[in-house]
Amino acid sequence: MPFLDGTLIPSVPSSTPGGGDLPVASMRGRRRTLLEQRMTDRALAQDKECLEVRSHVLTLREGEMEARLQDRDRTIRALEDRLYILTGMLQKEQASRDAVTRRLSVLETELLTTRRVNVSAKLAPGTRHRKTAVKSLHRTKRPPLKRRPAPMAKTRKHTSRR
Repeated sequence: MPFLDGTLIPSVPSSTPGGGDLPVASMRGRRRTLLEQRMTDRALAQDKECLEVRSHVLTLREGEMEARLQDRDRTIRALEDRLYILTGMLQKEQASRDAVTRRLSVLETELLTTRRVNVSAKLAPGTRHRKTAVKSLHRTKRPPLKRRPAPMAKTRKHTSRR
């Protein structure tokens, strides 16, 4: 009698005790072993297929993560460039503000010195009082406005109706 895989079962002489049941029992054991082997093969195949699917999914996720990282790196580079530009602009603005502050300080000092000289000149004996001792730096007289002649009133043409 052949097994499921096609091999022949060796016969055992029936003279042995229980010899007649031996081929049936070994055949049942062989079938059980084959069934278990098939079940393990199926389970291994399913596990392998599951692992392949997981591997594929992980590969896709890895690609997405790489794309995200590249986008993030581009964004970081763009922000760093913008920061560099803005820092330069801020430094220029601060330098300009400092220059204006220094210039203002120099002008205030000159103004105070000029006022002190004028006050001491007024108090000096034998000098006449002059109003034109200090010229105002900021006050200038505006030229008179030129007035335009008033627009002429529009006259309406009368048309005769017939």
